[in-house]
Amino acid sequence: MNDDNAFKFLRKQKINALNIEISEYEHDKLGCKHYHLHTESDENVFLIAFKTVPMDSTGVAHILEHTSLCGSKKYPVRDPFFMMTRRSLNTFMNAFTAADWTAYPFATRNLKDFSNLRKVYLDAVFQSRLDPLDFAQEGHRIELTTNENNEETAVFKGIVYNEMKGAMSSPISILYQNLSKYLYPTQTYHYNSGGEPDHIPDLSYQGLIDFYEAHYHPSNATFFTYGNIPAIEHQVNFHKEALERFTLNDVSNHKQNIRVGNEKRYLSPIRIQEAYAAQPTPKEQDSRDSYVIMAWLLPAHDHFQRILEYYFLSEILLGTSAAPLMKALETTNLGDAPSPLIGLHDNFKEAAFCCGLQGTNSEDFLKIEEMILETLKRISTEEIPQEDIDATLHQLELSQREIRGDAYPFGLELIMEALTPALHGHDPFEFLEIDEALNNLKKKAASKDFIPALIKECLLENQHRITLTLYPDLELNARKAHNEEKHLKQIYNRLSEAEKKDIQEKTQQLENRQAQIDDPEILPKVTLQDIPASICIPEGVTLPSAEKRPAKLTAYKSGTNGIFIQKVIASLPQLSQEELPSLNLLWTIWTQVGTRNESYLKLQKKINQYTGGINAGSSLSADKQDLNRFTAFVSLSSKGLRRNQAAVSDLLSEFWQAPNFNEIQRIKDLLQKFRQDIINTVTEQGHSLAIQASTSHLYPVKHFTNLTEGLPFIQWLKSMGGDLKKDECIEKICDRLKNIQTRIAQSPCQHLYITDEEPTNLDIKNLTKNWQFATSEPQEQSFYEYTFKPNHQNTVWFTSSQVNFCAKSYPTVAQSHQDIPKLRVLAAVLKNSFLHTQIREKGGAYGGGAMLNVANGGFSFFSYRDPRLKETLADFDRSINWILDESIEDRHLEEAILSIIGSIDKPLSPAGEASHAFFENLFNRSKEERLAWRKQITEVSKEDLIYVANKYLQPEKGICAVITDKHTWAKESLKDFSEFEI
Repeated sequence: MNDDNAFKFLRKQKINALNIEISEYEHDKLGCKHYHLHTESDENVFLIAFKTVPMDSTGVAHILEHTSLCGSKKYPVRDPFFMMTRRSLNTFMNAFTAADWTAYPFATRNLKDFSNLRKVYLDAVFQSRLDPLDFAQEGHRIELTTNENNEETAVFKGIVYNEMKGAMSSPISILYQNLSKYLYPTQTYHYNSGGEPDHIPDLSYQGLIDFYEAHYHPSNATFFTYGNIPAIEHQVNFHKEALERFTLNDVSNHKQNIRVGNEKRYLSPIRIQEAYAAQPTPKEQDSRDSYVIMAWLLPAHDHFQRILEYYFLSEILLGTSAAPLMKALETTNLGDAPSPLIGLHDNFKEAAFCCGLQGTNSEDFLKIEEMILETLKRISTEEIPQEDIDATLHQLELSQREIRGDAYPFGLELIMEALTPALHGHDPFEFLEIDEALNNLKKKAASKDFIPALIKECLLENQHRITLTLYPDLELNARKAHNEEKHLKQIYNRLSEAEKKDIQEKTQQLENRQAQIDDPEILPKVTLQDIPASICIPEGVTLPSAEKRPAKLTAYKSGTNGIFIQKVIASLPQLSQEELPSLNLLWTIWTQVGTRNESYLKLQKKINQYTGGINAGSSLSADKQDLNRFTAFVSLSSKGLRRNQAAVSDLLSEFWQAPNFNEIQRIKDLLQKFRQDIINTVTEQGHSLAIQASTSHLYPVKHFTNLTEGLPFIQWLKSMGGDLKKDECIEKICDRLKNIQTRIAQSPCQHLYITDEEPTNLDIKNLTKNWQFATSEPQEQSFYEYTFKPNHQNTVWFTSSQVNFCAKSYPTVAQSHQDIPKLRVLAAVLKNSFLHTQIREKGGAYGGGAMLNVANGGFSFFSYRDPRLKETLADFDRSINWILDESIEDRHLEEAILSIIGSIDKPLSPAGEASHAFFENLFNRSKEERLAWRKQITEVSKEDLIYVANKYLQPEKGICAVITDKHTWAKESLKDFSEFEI
């Protein structure tokens, strides 16, 4: 140990299945831990986490997460986090607030960039300025405004305040929060760590400071790193850049006061009823819009073996449609579908298990409770088939081997798995190396008494149980709005003239702060010279088909760690207008039914036994030279361990050639679940849906996509209501699905294989023995025939949301056009250098910006969880004027280019990289074109941006789409919008 490194080595362990070596270190004086996951990957990941245990719902931990990233002692600029997102080649940057921890992670492939980001993050958390104006901007504040009656009144503002208004508009969020509230009555999980909108204004600035000082001490910190930088190098920098400033003062107090204890157990189960905001829709008056959830707090555990047993039990009961409890939930007439919150929840110190129904009658909660308990009692007396036990153990092995990384960097995913146990005193090594625990589980599962004993201990004899009913309240949002207005009126009436003046002065101070231009050179950065000249793009090998039958077989060798991926692809057949809404239903139902040879129950077991799931879907892309035509492909895909290659291929073949769409009751159950799930997504994906709606009349591919998966599709599915419970309706849908799928199966198909084997070693004859190949080769560039009538209308869609989602879109050009790189950079400049300040900082929305859809056309402005409407739409137009007034600076251009290159170079999982390369080739976008387009991004000039803004972004030509509620819309008085109900 040298003077610059006060961390002492504790232990290390090689984890072969993940190709990493994990080491544990502890600071000699401050007590903080460092876990390093060493690998040869050049995508290095950093994460620092603090246990944060709020004991109220003011959102203090969440607001602190935001405010800590608004400037620090070494970097006294007001927005270092967002400034660094555009002065960096990061592959990931964010911050998370969970129920009992707050984490600050980033990832990058550039060593200089890693050093820059580490310095900013460490200073942000350990030397945060926490300016009162940043607290007002990010958390909450009161401003004075004029209402629709031209009267002065008070209003709440704040980014987190509006974010949580949006979050708590979702029934799923409300369900989750209430489940935590009652399942954990005395611990931190009882409260909403993100903040309840009603309680956020109760947090004082001093309360924020007190929470920071109590929780953000190094003794309460845990460091995680992943990648090829040595652990000692990290530790020397931790010391020099942060830890050397701290002493032993209050270390023991910090550790003692910041802890999560075990929950006090209920002596008997409890039942609760809560409401969520809803609105009536056509054809839906049967009152089956409630959720009924049963949840158990599981026995306390102190090692991974116990958690693995809980996971095993959850999968045995609920893992597939053939699992006994899931089968009961899917087939009961007490509800439309299983609850969206279901199974094991192990992200808290003590794990929970829940199950239940959605689309229920709230008065049936006792019947649902009885049904679930009786099902569990029955299961505990019956022997679980050995094949089901083996299949569940197979899924555990598959999840351990799979190298992910398509959503988050793979290193960050591993760190997140280790985070909760590390913070709560459990061994994170066990959560990454599961082989020993898995072998012990296999031995225990061999006993016929093991599963019944688990069911009895964890569920049937466990008195810490709740039954939560969440029912719709059509007036709840109106009451919330009324109560907020009443509360604000009371606040306003109590204000003295001096207090009003103080509010106005602070409002002006915040506006001045938001308008000030900080010196960006205070912050470190990478430059255009740091951009790698090229990137590696996988290349596939075309294999000869078995027995000389026509079929294109493409294989990629990739680091999949013993996992095999197979995809079957064919062109989408021509569909009638009446068939379009059924397309999205097909992707959900296709692999969830039986086939001509076996029932869905038997096939679900086989899928669980041999694969990691089978999925259907489509991939659409406009022609790279003409946006008025597009190509559409259908794919069926699966993955599995290498030893199961033939079984995976056989299952794909069976679903491709012989799915059974005559299982009326099964399809009825699936559709009711899908309907509930898709409706629940509106407030989570509102900005994406609004963008989709605003671009739908620009090009055929946009119109097609909007009708098959956008707001019109959701509207259609929601309007079906009780019709989805009628056999005659289901039979019509089944006939359409059967017709579409039959035409797909009759089309020429091709195969994609991704494996860590040499492609020439694949046993193609065995893998394709059951495939009936077409008599002709698949056509890669066969354009889909689709015509539509452009109708450039502005639209507003009404839903039960306390905040808004806005979009405005413009027509552009095809991908091969020379203006596309310029438009892509223009979108980044507008988002980074104008819209972020206007929409998020000043407007209070959680997010907003501009984007270009490179492949399918359309330049879109958007906002997310936005308290404003017409002001935001005006900001979209103002951003165009900002560009045309030549306000752009050299740094704006450089920052935009860096952020784009970072997103282009972001690595996917090994399998994801190969699949992406395959589909780029399928859509006739060669490797050379992709690399050339990347280079063109780096050559865009300021003059180019002014040129394309003037050419394409004429404000009067934009098409708007807004998602909001009727109460908000009535106050805005926007004209020329067509109105629709979701």
